[in-house]
Amino acid sequence: MAAPASSSSALDSLDLMTPESLRHVDAANASSLQLKGYERLLKIREQTVKFRNDYRNWRVGRARGAAGESRHVTNLQARVSQEDDTMDEEELKEVKEDLLEHVGDGPSVDWLKFIYNPFSEKATHEALPLRAENLEKFAEMRLGTDLPAQEKRVADSYIAHIGVGGFHRSHQAYVLNQLMQKEDYEGEKWGIIGVGLMPWDEKMYNTLTEQDYLYTLLMRSKQGSTSCVVGSILDFIFVPEDAEASLERLCDPSVKIISLTVTEKGYYRNVEGRLDTGHDVIQDEISNWQGADKGIAVPKTSFGLIATVLVRRKAAGIAPVTVMSCDNLPMNGDTVKGCMYDFLEQVEPDLMEWVKTEVTFPNSMVDRITPATEENHRSLISEEFGIKDGWPVVAEPFLQWVIEDHFVYGRPPWHLVDGVLFTDKVAPYEFMKLRLLNSTHSALSYVAYLVGHRFVDDAMADCDVFYFVKEYMREIAETVPQVPGIDLEKYQKTLTERFANPYIKDKIVRLAEDGSQKFQNTLIEALHEKLHGEKEVPDMVALAIACYLRYMAGKDEECSDIDIKDPFQATLSPLALEALNGERESARDSAMQFIRALLGEAVAGWGPFCDRIWEHYESLVKKGTKVIIREVREDAVQRLEEGIEQQKKKLREMQRLRITLLPKEQRVRSLSTVFSD
Repeated sequence: MAAPASSSSALDSLDLMTPESLRHVDAANASSLQLKGYERLLKIREQTVKFRNDYRNWRVGRARGAAGESRHVTNLQARVSQEDDTMDEEELKEVKEDLLEHVGDGPSVDWLKFIYNPFSEKATHEALPLRAENLEKFAEMRLGTDLPAQEKRVADSYIAHIGVGGFHRSHQAYVLNQLMQKEDYEGEKWGIIGVGLMPWDEKMYNTLTEQDYLYTLLMRSKQGSTSCVVGSILDFIFVPEDAEASLERLCDPSVKIISLTVTEKGYYRNVEGRLDTGHDVIQDEISNWQGADKGIAVPKTSFGLIATVLVRRKAAGIAPVTVMSCDNLPMNGDTVKGCMYDFLEQVEPDLMEWVKTEVTFPNSMVDRITPATEENHRSLISEEFGIKDGWPVVAEPFLQWVIEDHFVYGRPPWHLVDGVLFTDKVAPYEFMKLRLLNSTHSALSYVAYLVGHRFVDDAMADCDVFYFVKEYMREIAETVPQVPGIDLEKYQKTLTERFANPYIKDKIVRLAEDGSQKFQNTLIEALHEKLHGEKEVPDMVALAIACYLRYMAGKDEECSDIDIKDPFQATLSPLALEALNGERESARDSAMQFIRALLGEAVAGWGPFCDRIWEHYESLVKKGTKVIIREVREDAVQRLEEGIEQQKKKLREMQRLRITLLPKEQRVRSLSTVFSD
């Protein structure tokens, strides 16, 4: 029997809870001594001692890096989470206090923040505001974060980016920063001009302006953390503040690319994928159009802004621009082009020919999981790096950007940065990412939310949810074409590992936002392929839609309100409520209308698929989501066990056949071997 872990110098809280006679007894011996009730406490005590030793070693640079000790504490967190129904509040409190004892003290130390974050030294100096004037001071302090060289923060050519949020700053802005900051880079100097159109963009505008457009990016995973201050954004214009000055800036010849990340709902598309010209916002833009040389005085949408810039540049004889979507949309360049054409048909059809010949819309696939910035992220950057950043970004280390090389007026050599690829065939990469990552993210969010999870990594640690995710991906992968250089099975495995990353603490509610638009962009085409390919009904996809239908009713399974954020809520939620509360026949009719509004006529006409959604939905309402996904996993286990028995039976039959073919003297020996097995 292994000896218990050596005691740390201060285990007061756990020792006080443990009789003196047991302080040198391990958990296994406690069970054999019939000391029921102390086994769990002693297990936690042993893990605490082990964690402390590992953590102390890490602090002084010995073996076991951040991945090692963080794994121990994460396992302990999971154990406490799984068993807290049998532990009272005082026991949990003592364990948490003991874990925190050697990390820090005072009100700034937070149990959840400590568990969620890989370890790093606290800053030894007072945090300074993130501004250009403090970059040299940060360098002198050796913060452990990469800093931009201020002399490299100059540009001759610009990308005007609409929608400066977390993803743009973790992805495109980061890539350009890495390129421009290369010591050996001697090419064209590029920078980004942030563009804010909506009222909520004012906060980002004010924050970045105050910080000289600098911000901190922290990339985190089980393998550790890296960070950098990004300096590729060189200017920011907030259109509502001074629309005319903003338009003049965008019409400057130095602006060669207009890019955008405005999310799915920022494209105002209908279920057929065309621009919804009947939408109130689009109608306002159309009515405010002032002609071929002016456009819109104060644009409020990406299409209104881009159309205005294009007509003014053409009228002034200024070169056109490339319009590059970086949103998670199928063939996003073709999508923004189609919406632009639809908009121009309404306001300036004579401009269409010029746009078609002079303006390009390259497709691209973008990938990096980036959760919304939380207050804890600001505290983390301040406490561990000594940087006061009003709006930092936290993301995973993984980054991928596949771009169609179709630019009309030049572009940066982004491919010199790891993770970026130029190609003339973006479609396979787009299908792979949108269907396997984005579609699965949406499906996962509704199942996990109804089960009761609020963080993605916690959901992925639930074996029932994990199996659902694996099976959902398997069904969707049948519609993904072969991608050059990519093993789709390995890609799916990598996705599950990325989803399970506990150090970015991605929230379920973030994934659940705008579900109608996300499913329309990532799932409809895959379902069409399954329908026309006469393939079997995708059972887990049907379960995901049933969970979305249940979610959109606005009440979870504990009757608590769900804060729904979805552009189609006004249409979908009343149908979901009727499906939940109505008589069976009317409830089913409402569910079918829900499917039609969400996925279109073709999918709504796929009888077996819609029937399966309804079957799952009735089961969800009757039994609860947790029970249903557990049954799905248990059925899979049973099928595997039956398959194993069948294989064993076949193997025995093969052994008997082999024996009959052997000479007599060998047959006896083989029979004895078979019977001994």
